[in-house]
Amino acid sequence: MTLNGYATGAGTKLFYGDSFGAETTQLAGVKKYPKLPGLEADEFDTTRVDQTDSGEIDFIKQKGLGYVDPGNLEIMLGFVDANTTAVYGLMRVTKFWKIVYSNGATLQFSGAIKAIGPEVQEKDEVTISVTVMVTSKHTFTAGTGGGTGAGALPVPVAVELTQTKTASYTGASYDLGAAFAPGGIGIAMAATIAATALDHTSGDETYTFTLQQSPDNATWTAAGGPVAVTAIGLNDVPGYVSMRYVRANLVEAGTTPSLTYSTSLKRL
Repeated sequence: MTLNGYATGAGTKLFYGDSFGAETTQLAGVKKYPKLPGLEADEFDTTRVDQTDSGEIDFIKQKGLGYVDPGNLEIMLGFVDANTTAVYGLMRVTKFWKIVYSNGATLQFSGAIKAIGPEVQEKDEVTISVTVMVTSKHTFTAGTGGGTGAGALPVPVAVELTQTKTASYTGASYDLGAAFAPGGIGIAMAATIAATALDHTSGDETYTFTLQQSPDNATWTAAGGPVAVTAIGLNDVPGYVSMRYVRANLVEAGTTPSLTYSTSLKRL
Protein backbone atom coordinates (compact mmCIF):
# COMPACT_ATOMS: atom_id res chain seq x y z
CA MET A 1 0.00 0.00 0.00
CA THR A 2 0.98 3.62 -0.02
CA LEU A 3 0.92 6.00 2.91
CA ASN A 4 1.39 9.68 2.06
CA GLY A 5 3.54 8.68 -0.90
CA TYR A 6 5.67 6.10 0.94
CA ALA A 7 5.76 2.57 -0.41
CA THR A 8 4.98 -0.44 1.75
CA GLY A 9 5.22 -4.11 0.83
CA ALA A 10 1.56 -4.78 0.02
CA GLY A 11 0.86 -4.17 -3.64
CA THR A 12 4.43 -4.75 -4.87
CA LYS A 13 4.34 -6.49 -8.25
CA LEU A 14 6.92 -8.20 -10.47
CA PHE A 15 6.99 -8.10 -14.28
CA TYR A 16 9.38 -9.41 -16.93
CA GLY A 17 9.88 -9.09 -20.68
CA ASP A 18 12.32 -9.32 -23.57
CA SER A 19 13.60 -5.75 -23.53
CA PHE A 20 14.06 -2.80 -21.19
CA GLY A 21 10.78 -0.93 -20.82
CA ALA A 22 8.76 -3.85 -22.19
CA GLU A 23 8.40 -5.83 -18.97
CA THR A 24 4.68 -6.50 -19.38
CA THR A 25 4.26 -10.12 -18.26
CA GLN A 26 3.43 -10.32 -14.58
CA LEU A 27 4.82 -13.10 -12.43
CA ALA A 28 1.76 -13.33 -10.20
CA GLY A 29 1.17 -15.08 -6.90
CA VAL A 30 4.22 -13.71 -5.06
CA LYS A 31 3.94 -14.40 -1.33
CA LYS A 32 6.99 -12.39 -0.36
CA TYR A 33 10.36 -11.10 -1.51
CA PRO A 34 12.93 -12.54 0.92
CA LYS A 35 15.66 -10.51 -0.77
CA LEU A 36 15.63 -7.62 -3.24
CA PRO A 37 18.62 -6.79 -5.44
CA GLY A 38 21.27 -4.74 -3.69
CA LEU A 39 24.59 -3.26 -4.70
CA GLU A 40 27.88 -4.24 -3.08
CA ALA A 41 31.30 -3.18 -4.32
CA ASP A 42 34.36 -5.37 -4.05
CA GLU A 43 37.04 -3.94 -1.81
CA PHE A 44 40.81 -4.25 -1.98
CA ASP A 45 43.61 -3.39 0.41
CA THR A 46 45.68 -0.32 -0.41
CA THR A 47 47.55 -0.18 2.88
CA ARG A 48 51.26 0.76 2.73
CA VAL A 49 53.74 -0.25 5.42
CA ASP A 50 55.26 3.22 5.42
CA GLN A 51 52.05 5.23 5.42
CA THR A 52 52.08 8.13 7.86
CA ASP A 53 49.64 10.60 9.35
CA SER A 54 50.97 13.92 10.66
CA GLY A 55 54.46 12.50 10.51
CA GLU A 56 53.58 9.40 12.56
CA ILE A 57 53.00 5.85 11.39
CA ASP A 58 49.30 5.36 10.57
CA PHE A 59 48.03 1.90 11.52
CA ILE A 60 44.59 2.35 9.92
CA LYS A 61 44.10 -0.09 7.07
CA GLN A 62 43.41 1.65 3.76
CA LYS A 63 40.91 0.27 1.26
CA GLY A 64 39.73 0.88 -2.30
CA LEU A 65 36.51 -0.10 -4.10
CA GLY A 66 36.31 -2.19 -7.25
CA TYR A 67 33.62 -3.87 -9.29
CA VAL A 68 30.01 -3.75 -8.06
CA ASP A 69 27.99 -6.93 -7.50
CA PRO A 70 24.34 -6.24 -8.51
CA GLY A 71 23.03 -8.95 -6.21
CA ASN A 72 20.10 -11.35 -6.55
CA LEU A 73 16.33 -11.18 -6.42
CA GLU A 74 14.73 -13.84 -4.24
CA ILE A 75 11.02 -14.59 -4.62
CA MET A 76 8.64 -16.95 -2.86
CA LEU A 77 5.61 -17.98 -4.92
CA GLY A 78 2.50 -19.93 -4.19
CA PHE A 79 2.75 -23.32 -5.91
CA VAL A 80 0.26 -22.59 -8.72
CA ASP A 81 0.57 -24.55 -11.96
CA ALA A 82 0.79 -21.49 -14.22
CA ASN A 83 3.46 -19.79 -12.09
CA THR A 84 5.46 -22.96 -11.65
CA THR A 85 5.42 -23.67 -15.37
CA ALA A 86 6.53 -20.10 -16.08
CA VAL A 87 9.52 -20.11 -13.74
CA TYR A 88 10.76 -23.52 -14.92
CA GLY A 89 10.56 -22.22 -18.49
CA LEU A 90 12.66 -19.20 -17.52
CA MET A 91 15.52 -21.16 -15.95
CA ARG A 92 18.85 -19.75 -17.23
CA VAL A 93 17.01 -17.43 -19.67
CA THR A 94 18.05 -13.78 -19.45
CA LYS A 95 15.04 -11.47 -19.18
CA PHE A 96 14.42 -7.86 -18.27
CA TRP A 97 12.72 -7.54 -14.89
CA LYS A 98 10.75 -4.74 -13.27
CA ILE A 99 9.66 -4.47 -9.65
CA VAL A 100 6.73 -2.07 -9.27
CA TYR A 101 6.28 -0.73 -5.75
CA SER A 102 2.94 0.33 -4.34
CA ASN A 103 3.67 4.04 -4.77
CA GLY A 104 4.46 3.63 -8.48
CA ALA A 105 8.25 3.53 -8.10
CA THR A 106 10.06 0.93 -10.22
CA LEU A 107 13.36 -0.95 -10.13
CA GLN A 108 14.49 -2.42 -13.45
CA PHE A 109 17.35 -4.77 -14.29
CA SER A 110 18.23 -7.79 -16.41
CA GLY A 111 18.84 -11.22 -15.02
CA ALA A 112 18.22 -14.95 -15.26
CA ILE A 113 16.68 -17.46 -12.90
CA LYS A 114 19.50 -19.53 -11.44
CA ALA A 115 17.71 -21.51 -8.73
CA ILE A 116 14.23 -22.99 -8.24
CA GLY A 117 13.26 -24.80 -5.07
CA PRO A 118 9.80 -26.18 -4.26
CA GLU A 119 9.10 -26.43 -0.54
CA VAL A 120 6.56 -28.80 1.00
CA GLN A 121 5.60 -28.74 4.67
CA GLU A 122 2.98 -30.81 6.41
CA LYS A 123 0.54 -28.08 7.43
CA ASP A 124 1.52 -25.10 5.27
CA GLU A 125 0.88 -24.11 1.68
CA VAL A 126 3.27 -25.59 -0.87
CA THR A 127 5.57 -22.84 -2.11
CA ILE A 128 8.37 -22.44 -4.61
CA SER A 129 11.43 -20.27 -4.05
CA VAL A 130 13.07 -18.60 -7.04
CA THR A 131 16.42 -16.80 -7.27
CA VAL A 132 17.10 -14.40 -10.11
CA MET A 133 20.78 -13.60 -10.70
CA VAL A 134 20.96 -9.91 -11.61
CA THR A 135 23.30 -9.21 -14.54
CA SER A 136 23.01 -5.45 -15.06
CA LYS A 137 22.97 -2.17 -13.22
CA HIS A 138 19.74 -1.19 -11.47
CA THR A 139 17.53 1.56 -12.89
CA PHE A 140 15.32 3.16 -10.26
CA THR A 141 12.41 5.43 -11.18
CA ALA A 142 10.67 7.36 -8.42
CA GLY A 143 6.93 6.89 -7.95
CA THR A 144 4.17 9.44 -7.81
CA GLY A 145 2.55 8.16 -4.63
CA GLY A 146 -0.65 7.43 -6.51
CA GLY A 147 -0.55 3.74 -5.79
CA THR A 148 -0.29 0.90 -8.29
CA GLY A 149 -1.31 -2.31 -6.70
CA ALA A 150 -3.75 -4.05 -4.49
CA GLY A 151 -2.87 -1.66 -1.68
CA ALA A 152 -3.49 1.54 -3.60
CA LEU A 153 -5.00 4.58 -1.87
CA PRO A 154 -5.28 3.61 1.81
CA VAL A 155 -5.75 7.30 2.61
CA PRO A 156 -7.97 9.73 0.69
CA VAL A 157 -6.40 11.60 -2.21
CA ALA A 158 -7.87 14.99 -3.15
CA VAL A 159 -9.07 15.00 -6.77
CA GLU A 160 -11.07 18.24 -7.03
CA LEU A 161 -11.27 21.19 -4.68
CA THR A 162 -14.57 22.83 -3.71
CA GLN A 163 -16.58 23.90 -6.73
CA THR A 164 -20.20 24.74 -7.59
CA LYS A 165 -21.97 23.05 -10.49
CA THR A 166 -25.37 24.04 -11.89
CA ALA A 167 -25.47 21.40 -14.65
CA SER A 168 -24.23 17.89 -15.27
CA TYR A 169 -20.46 17.70 -15.03
CA THR A 170 -17.72 15.29 -16.09
CA GLY A 171 -15.37 15.03 -13.13
CA ALA A 172 -11.62 15.41 -13.34
CA SER A 173 -9.79 12.12 -13.85
CA TYR A 174 -7.20 10.70 -11.46
CA ASP A 175 -4.27 8.67 -12.82
CA LEU A 176 -3.51 5.58 -10.73
CA GLY A 177 -0.29 4.99 -12.68
CA ALA A 178 0.86 2.99 -15.68
CA ALA A 179 1.55 -0.11 -13.58
CA PHE A 180 -1.89 -0.18 -11.94
CA ALA A 181 -3.06 -3.70 -12.78
CA PRO A 182 -4.90 -5.31 -9.84
CA GLY A 183 -6.50 -8.02 -11.97
CA GLY A 184 -9.89 -9.61 -11.52
CA ILE A 185 -12.77 -7.24 -10.83
CA GLY A 186 -10.35 -4.65 -9.48
CA ILE A 187 -9.94 -2.83 -6.18
CA ALA A 188 -12.85 -1.55 -4.12
CA MET A 189 -12.62 2.25 -4.15
CA ALA A 190 -14.92 5.18 -3.60
CA ALA A 191 -15.09 8.80 -4.61
CA THR A 192 -16.05 10.76 -1.52
CA ILE A 193 -18.30 13.70 -2.34
CA ALA A 194 -18.13 16.35 0.37
CA ALA A 195 -21.29 18.40 -0.27
CA THR A 196 -21.42 21.80 1.45
CA ALA A 197 -24.45 23.30 -0.31
CA LEU A 198 -27.21 22.04 -2.60
CA ASP A 199 -30.39 23.54 -4.06
CA HIS A 200 -33.82 22.00 -3.47
CA THR A 201 -35.83 25.16 -4.16
CA SER A 202 -38.28 23.56 -6.56
CA GLY A 203 -38.15 20.15 -4.94
CA ASP A 204 -37.32 18.36 -8.17
CA GLU A 205 -33.55 18.91 -8.19
CA THR A 206 -31.44 15.73 -8.16
CA TYR A 207 -27.69 15.10 -7.99
CA THR A 208 -26.43 11.67 -9.02
CA PHE A 209 -22.80 10.54 -9.04
CA THR A 210 -21.25 7.47 -10.63
CA LEU A 211 -17.67 6.23 -10.22
CA GLN A 212 -16.21 5.70 -13.68
CA GLN A 213 -12.98 4.17 -14.99
CA SER A 214 -10.96 4.20 -18.20
CA PRO A 215 -7.87 2.44 -19.59
CA ASP A 216 -6.83 5.44 -21.71
CA ASN A 217 -8.52 8.53 -20.19
CA ALA A 218 -10.81 8.63 -23.24
CA THR A 219 -13.26 5.71 -23.15
CA TRP A 220 -15.16 5.53 -19.86
CA THR A 221 -17.33 2.88 -18.23
CA ALA A 222 -19.11 2.69 -14.89
CA ALA A 223 -17.12 1.11 -12.06
CA GLY A 224 -20.14 1.07 -9.77
CA GLY A 225 -23.79 2.02 -9.49
CA PRO A 226 -25.29 5.52 -9.29
CA VAL A 227 -25.44 7.27 -5.89
CA ALA A 228 -27.83 10.15 -5.17
CA VAL A 229 -26.56 13.03 -3.03
CA THR A 230 -29.56 14.40 -1.13
CA ALA A 231 -28.05 16.33 1.77
CA ILE A 232 -25.01 18.23 2.94
CA GLY A 233 -22.23 15.95 4.21
CA LEU A 234 -19.95 13.15 3.04
CA ASN A 235 -21.25 10.73 0.44
CA ASP A 236 -19.27 7.71 -0.79
CA VAL A 237 -19.69 6.69 -4.44
CA PRO A 238 -18.24 3.15 -4.53
CA GLY A 239 -17.12 0.78 -7.23
CA TYR A 240 -14.49 -1.75 -8.26
CA VAL A 241 -11.64 -0.17 -10.20
CA SER A 242 -9.44 -2.24 -12.52
CA MET A 243 -8.36 0.46 -14.99
CA ARG A 244 -5.73 3.18 -14.80
CA TYR A 245 -7.95 6.29 -14.73
CA VAL A 246 -10.88 6.99 -12.43
CA ARG A 247 -13.33 9.88 -11.95
CA ALA A 248 -16.67 10.83 -10.39
CA ASN A 249 -19.29 11.74 -12.97
CA LEU A 250 -22.17 14.04 -11.94
CA VAL A 251 -25.64 14.13 -13.49
CA GLU A 252 -27.87 17.01 -12.36
CA ALA A 253 -31.58 17.39 -13.12
CA GLY A 254 -34.51 19.54 -12.06
CA THR A 255 -35.50 23.20 -12.23
CA THR A 256 -32.61 25.03 -10.51
CA PRO A 257 -29.92 22.50 -9.64
CA SER A 258 -26.83 23.80 -7.84
CA LEU A 259 -24.35 21.69 -5.91
CA THR A 260 -21.21 22.84 -4.09
CA TYR A 261 -18.81 20.01 -3.31
CA SER A 262 -15.26 18.66 -3.37
CA THR A 263 -14.09 15.19 -4.43
CA SER A 264 -11.51 12.81 -2.99
CA LEU A 265 -10.67 9.20 -3.80
CA LYS A 266 -9.99 6.40 -1.36
CA ARG A 267 -9.70 2.65 -1.11
CA LEU A 268 -12.47 0.80 0.73
